[in-house]
Amino acid sequence: MKLSKILFGAVAAAAVMGLVSCGEVDDPNKMIKGSGSKYTIDYSNVTEDTEGSSTYNDNISRGYRATAYKHAGGLVKISIDSSSDKKAGVMGFIFDLKKNSLNSNAKDFFVIGIRNDNKYYVSKFMNVTDLQAYNFGTEATENKAVETAFDESGVTSNTNLKNLNDSLPTDEETGAQYAYVYAYCDESGNFNWAILNASATDKVKSLSDKEFEALEFEDSMYLAHGTIDAAYTDYDEQTQNNLAVYANVYPTKTLKGEWNFVGTYKEAEVIE
Repeated sequence: MKLSKILFGAVAAAAVMGLVSCGEVDDPNKMIKGSGSKYTIDYSNVTEDTEGSSTYNDNISRGYRATAYKHAGGLVKISIDSSSDKKAGVMGFIFDLKKNSLNSNAKDFFVIGIRNDNKYYVSKFMNVTDLQAYNFGTEATENKAVETAFDESGVTSNTNLKNLNDSLPTDEETGAQYAYVYAYCDESGNFNWAILNASATDKVKSLSDKEFEALEFEDSMYLAHGTIDAAYTDYDEQTQNNLAVYANVYPTKTLKGEWNFVGTYKEAEVIE
């Protein structure tokens, strides 16, 4: 059997619902609600910790919900409600979520996170045994997770949140700040990623009948974008793994928003 054209997009609402229906969940505080192609968060972290305290990082509330099926990529619209506190936390998109090859109790994944102060990060995490640990366990005393951070130029030693090229757009009706976030694995095993602004809306809406690899976004549509080389994905061909929506909420803060999957990017067999 051979691969068909690889299409990206919401072919129909029912198809997207089937592709993105909820799989694995790690969300002890039940922050993330929803299923199918839409997820929401409306959560107040009532822990009374001040930033810089010895327990502050331990009391950041974290959670994710994964897709039930594997995909080579996806695109999700992330919206942060105007009622959210400034810098309340991060809303993110996880891709290439899988078991660590050396430790079946650990996870490996990439994540793109955005915050409503116009900052973002893109990182790969390996050997994550506690998703609730600060920075997924990269500062643990035993069995540490390993982070590799990326920016528009590629791998970087700077693991802090980075500045978007422009401010997040604001929805005129709701006042929410939002962006379109996507990542996909190409045929050489590289991950191409982007954070897109409002000017990409029409192109994103027309994805259902387009080959994703042929899409070209104009420079003005990018808030940030880059390529993660196959040397850091360890793939030499297009590969599928689970996707997930992710959030963290800082102590004393309230974060409200939603994730809407515009579509998923996956391989399919040709029907002869």
